Amino acid sequence: MVTRTRQALLTAASALALGGCNAMLGLDPSEPYPDAAMDAADESSGDSGSDANADAPEEASFTQCGAFKNMAAPCASCTDSKCCVEANECRSDAVCATVFDCIAACENEDATCRATCFGQSLDGLATAKLSLESCQATSCRDECNPCGGFYNAFRETCAPCMQNKCCDTTQACADFDECLAIVQCYEHCLDPSCVEQCGKGMPTAASLSQGAFQCMYDHCQDECFGGNWKCVGKYTWPAPQGSTADVTFYLLNPLDKNSPVPGATISACDIFDPNCEKSGIITADTGPNGFAKLKGIAIPFTGFFRVTKAGLLTTTNFFAHPIIGDVDLRVLALPESVKSTLETLIGKTLDPARGHILPVISDCATSNSPGIQFKLAGNDTATAIYSAEDGTPIKSLTETTNSSQAIFVNAELGTVQIDAVVASTQQKVASMNVLVQPGIYAVAVMLPNPK
Repeated sequence: MVTRTRQALLTAASALALGGCNAMLGLDPSEPYPDAAMDAADESSGDSGSDANADAPEEASFTQCGAFKNMAAPCASCTDSKCCVEANECRSDAVCATVFDCIAACENEDATCRATCFGQSLDGLATAKLSLESCQATSCRDECNPCGGFYNAFRETCAPCMQNKCCDTTQACADFDECLAIVQCYEHCLDPSCVEQCGKGMPTAASLSQGAFQCMYDHCQDECFGGNWKCVGKYTWPAPQGSTADVTFYLLNPLDKNSPVPGATISACDIFDPNCEKSGIITADTGPNGFAKLKGIAIPFTGFFRVTKAGLLTTTNFFAHPIIGDVDLRVLALPESVKSTLETLIGKTLDPARGHILPVISDCATSNSPGIQFKLAGNDTATAIYSAEDGTPIKSLTETTNSSQAIFVNAELGTVQIDAVVASTQQKVASMNVLVQPGIYAVAVMLPNPK
């Protein structure tokens, strides 16, 4: 099983400033926009110590500096007092002002609405906007961004859970400028291709944001994540960045608290070389901490990665899109005990002449996706099983949950198409092909279909 490192908020982001985005700026859709807001802004001097700020009413629901509507009273007061210059600069900047007037109209739980306001392009990260967010994150932390505001790109129910269970890790990210920049990047993303760009070239910050995202996954999945499929058929992947890429793997054992797996060999194999026998294949062994780096892989890479080690089931890892640049991947190893568990569940021995498929899917925000059914086109003999987070198959499950895994056992050999559909609507949101080989477990890492 494979999951992408969340290099932005989460990766979408990321993957990315995370408590209804409205909370990032202290925006409160329940508050009306007073007609006097703009007039008050015109009278403010832009000086953070101005008399206008000092005279601001304690219960104001808009900023006098910048005249941002629907801003919660504590955040508005602090913004006027400590971030007045930045707020006025944002109001004077066409991109910045438009963005925040737009998100003020979004419902609290509608992260997609807020991301649409920001725009899909990273070019939309206006300097004035980032300056205001950074000021609020550092100078108005408690009033505007409790616990770093690390949940803005997610549902409103995410905020109380993150504040209760992940405050230390999210605040640590927000206190580090580069990590905050990753979060800000993520909140602008509407699809996985955008999320991929967040955090590149900032390894320390990416590590901090990953820690916050991991806490979100561990403790607030149900509160923060839900199927977001609005990008299906509406995005494209960027062109390769150069001619080669380095792919770093982190191999973990999910049946042993995600402990690192050393001594495994990971090979980058051509799709037309199923046995990985061609000369020049790039390989690497995982070290004591489970890391392995495959250097100089020609891109775009459209093959698969094979993982082998005594005591592990052999896996081949396929991706729905080509590798187009340096990337970190977290790969979950399959101990041999998984085979006997599956056999016990289906009541028969696995057919050594057939293969097995483990599809995993993330939504437009690269978040775990509940309520998904997987189907094999023209491969009716395979048996679909859904399992719990710890890998234990549960026969009664017929679709994914936030913490489940799917597997097809005894699939026919050859190239097989996998479709992912939303169980409640039967909307097809992703499709990809994998190569099924005898006795091998093919991991299919799926993302929403692009254009």
